[in-house]
Amino acid sequence: MKKSLRFCVLLALAAALLTVSAFADTGPKAQLKVLVKNAPEEPYYLDLLEKGDYQGHTYGSGDGDDTYSGLDWSYSEEEIAALDSELLDALRAKGVQCAVFSNKADPLCGKIIAHYFGTGRFDAVRGSRPGVPTKPDPAGLYALMDEIGADRSSTLFVGDSDVDILTGHNAGLPAMGALWGFRGRAELTAAGADTLAAVPEDIFTYIQKG
Repeated sequence: MKKSLRFCVLLALAAALLTVSAFADTGPKAQLKVLVKNAPEEPYYLDLLEKGDYQGHTYGSGDGDDTYSGLDWSYSEEEIAALDSELLDALRAKGVQCAVFSNKADPLCGKIIAHYFGTGRFDAVRGSRPGVPTKPDPAGLYALMDEIGADRSSTLFVGDSDVDILTGHNAGLPAMGALWGFRGRAELTAAGADTLAAVPEDIFTYIQKG
């Protein structure tokens, strides 16, 4: 079987895929002290969501299912254009596994992926989970790959930040930088990206050349 037909693409939650919009004013703010229990030693991200009303929607009732139902799902036209379901379908038609690996909270990842892509396009969607080190530690990535049976010698890690590039390299994978996401060409290049994707279709082209 040709390598391109058994490739696995791991998307590192590029901003064009999984960024949740947030709004804030710029005046002085009251201080907020956050106590994090059992915090990891390495740098990590902390997402803060307040229970209550958000743009006319109520969320955070505590039952677990609607915790993120009130988040703003609005994207710019450029971001919507990058949500290429047809590309994912084409990859799957070629036998390419696709998965999402993120430092965002695991329930949030699942909500957003389901909202924009429905179900069945990704072999796995994994966010931050208790007891699992976050990126750039490769432990969670290894676990995801083992879960879906991905061959590390034919897996591509796609991300939009220096942390994503470092994660891919820490896992011994080639790392592709997505230029439509959170960071730009300079950061991704400085981080050592093996290649860059200007548009999502560049992922498909890279795999076909493999």
